[in-house]
Amino acid sequence: MNLNIGQLLNRTSATTAKAESEDDRIDQELQNILNRPAPKYDDIDYWNTRYEREPEPFDWYQKWSRLKPIVLPIIESIHPKVALDLGCGNSTLANDLLSDGFDQVVGYDASSTVISQNTERYKDEPRLRWVCGDASKMDKIESNTFDVVFDKGTMDSL
Repeated sequence: MNLNIGQLLNRTSATTAKAESEDDRIDQELQNILNRPAPKYDDIDYWNTRYEREPEPFDWYQKWSRLKPIVLPIIESIHPKVALDLGCGNSTLANDLLSDGFDQVVGYDASSTVISQNTERYKDEPRLRWVCGDASKMDKIESNTFDVVFDKGTMDSL
């Protein structure tokens, strides 16, 4: 491809403008974060409203596909594998665990909205159970029930 100097400068200028636009967007996002109070992650109404507005599955931090090479070798000798996904939200983790050999997974979350959504979303999967409850009390779960407990961010929200 042969470009004259004018074409090359136009391309460079367009690339620079695009990068500057992205930088401006990031700067604005940071400004919004810095000038606003943090969301009320400890407020159940915050989560119910969020899941009503954003019902599609979302994984905070890492997806299971990134975590499983680290986690599975550590727990490979555990059989049967029964897991608790504490603060499950609308993550796909519970269902993903079944695909990787877990026999049963319980998703536990304080949001009745997300528990209803998950119950409907995974209604055809009997190995998944959804429980609405307070993670600081765990009064809806029997002690010594799980082989593995996953918490991808719930403690930050208590």
